[in-house]
Amino acid sequence: MADLVAATGLASARLYAAFGSKQDLFREAVARYEAGDGAFAEKALEATDGVRDAFENLLPDAVLTYTRRGRPQGCMVVSAATNYAAENEAVMAWLTTQRKARTQGIIDRLESAVQSGELKPGTAVQALGDYYARACWR
Repeated sequence: MADLVAATGLASARLYAAFGSKQDLFREAVARYEAGDGAFAEKALEATDGVRDAFENLLPDAVLTYTRRGRPQGCMVVSAATNYAAENEAVMAWLTTQRKARTQGIIDRLESAVQSGELKPGTAVQALGDYYARACWR
């Protein structure tokens, strides 16, 4: 919050008011993150060269995203989840939904690869999806 106050020159109360509430400001910040730095997974999974290229890029892209000099380390969504207060249960539930959607995106890509014949029938897409999600976001 201190960085946002410094960047905008607005007091925290005015920032919260501009977005409706502290929770709304946080949700907007997460949405912006997910459209920018946090979109590395979606970009990797959309690789047109096939599932192999998509997953060869996924983990290195996570490392590059989370270790940039001069930037906060790690995933904003996961970091926020580890720093929540009990009064923010609604935000925690929302973050859980966000994380599940990201995991589902990986699973969907794997299922698509099974359907197209890139991966063998019977591939454990749920287990693989969970593995990659944990490697990227935990």
